[in-house]
Amino acid sequence: MPFSPEPIDLFIGHKIRHFRTKKAWPLKVLADRLDISLQQVQKYELGQSRISAGLLYKLGIIFDVSPGLFFDGFILDESHHSSNQADHHLNILVIDDNPEDDFILRKALEDTPQPLNVYTIHSGDDALTFFRALEGQGVTELPKPHIIFLDLHMPHMNGLDLLKSLKTKPICQNIPIVILTNSSNAKDMTEAYKHHASGFVRKSFSFDEFKAHIQQVVTYWTKAVVLPELAA
Repeated sequence: MPFSPEPIDLFIGHKIRHFRTKKAWPLKVLADRLDISLQQVQKYELGQSRISAGLLYKLGIIFDVSPGLFFDGFILDESHHSSNQADHHLNILVIDDNPEDDFILRKALEDTPQPLNVYTIHSGDDALTFFRALEGQGVTELPKPHIIFLDLHMPHMNGLDLLKSLKTKPICQNIPIVILTNSSNAKDMTEAYKHHASGFVRKSFSFDEFKAHIQQVVTYWTKAVVLPELAA
């Protein structure tokens, strides 16, 4: 069966071409640095070959950028899914200042069976601005999320302070907010649940373990229980 490009493949290919041309490199320079054929580089840039996480990390090193930047600005268009898709389209908002953690979370969500929009906001202040816009006090092109993954440790406004602020907003009260953190601090966990967090997931050193936990979270909030905006 011939390879059918997905929007994410085309988007990443465009990013690769952007970073390559920014350095004024011909295709052969990048091919040599990756130790692959020039034709294969062309396929990546045209979105005609799917790129592995390992290759993206290597490209990040070559271009001296975070791997998360290859996804920056990407919003999945549900129109590329078949019209008879049984599951609802799911909007997932990630609030995390670390592009590497954002990248890993996106990889963990990659095999989720239902179609996703995964988009990222990089600070607490930007998150509050976004939700004010959703409340009608501004303009945003991003959709209302069904699930929020919130990093606990961020500069300026940490995850707990942002959680408290978001849960005072009527628009956020029915949205599950799941805390993501490296912390094992029981106080952090208690405070998160006190302020209506819907879960507390540790960022495991094992990607497979972390992926399993993230997939379980999504399955729980879309299959085991019914979210108001996803109710039939």
